[in-house]
This record gives sequence, C-alpha cells and structure tokens, in this order.
Amino acid sequence: MKNIKYTLSFVFLLLCIIACSNDDDTAPVIQMEEEEVVNFVVNSIRFLDQDANVLSSSSCIDPSLEYFVQITVANNSDPNVVPTRVDYTFNGALSSVTFTNSNPIQTPVTLREGVNNVQLLSNGQTTNIFLVLPSEFEIVE
Repeated sequence: MKNIKYTLSFVFLLLCIIACSNDDDTAPVIQMEEEEVVNFVVNSIRFLDQDANVLSSSSCIDPSLEYFVQITVANNSDPNVVPTRVDYTFNGALSSVTFTNSNPIQTPVTLREGVNNVQLLSNGQTTNIFLVLPSEFEIVE
C-alpha cells in the first residue's frame, strides 16, 4: 500500500512538473507587419551657376563665378523613405551626397579648362559643359 501511495504521489508530481514546464516555455508570438522600405529616386543631375541658373553644354562660362552640381530626387510622398546615398563623379573624382528629404542638393565645384563631366553611378546619366578660358578669346573689331 505504501508503494502505491508513493507511486501515485510520484505520478502526480510528474504531471504537475510537465504541465507547468509547457506554460513557462511558450512565449507569446507577436506578428508585426513588414513596412516596405522606399529609397529616393534620382530625377536629374545638372550644372548651375551661382544664381541657380541651369547651364547647358553651350552656356558661356565666367571662371570668376561659382558653379554647382545639383542633384534632384523624388520619393512620391511615401512616409517610409529612408536616407539614400547618391554616388556620382565630377571629372572622374568620386563624390556622394545623402538625401534625407526630397530637396535638391547643390555641391560647389571648380570647373577646369575643357570638358567638365558629371555622371551618376546608379544609372550612368551624364551631363557636360565646356569651359574656354578668357585668355583664349580674341577681340575682333
């Protein structure tokens, strides 16, 4: 009779331990929706003068003025846009800018004699302007 009592006590204790351990090991699982991450999309890259006038390949360049490379982006007003780094080259030198909003970024550049080239690395878009130094002009009367 003592053996049956001990056996029943042991089985009861074992059932309690097994029942309690299952509750402790199970943590609640929380399902979270994945947010879609959106980067800015580059719209254009171009040269500007110090008055923010867009320069074309045939613009007259005054070497005494300041010039800029301007990069513009779009984000389609998506609230989940993350900061986006845009890599470009200016006359072969690698540079980058980081967009945290859709405002254009202007970076000052020093133009050199001859062809000046700026290119986006992401899509290969290129724009050029040509600088002729004033010493190469001849006044004709």
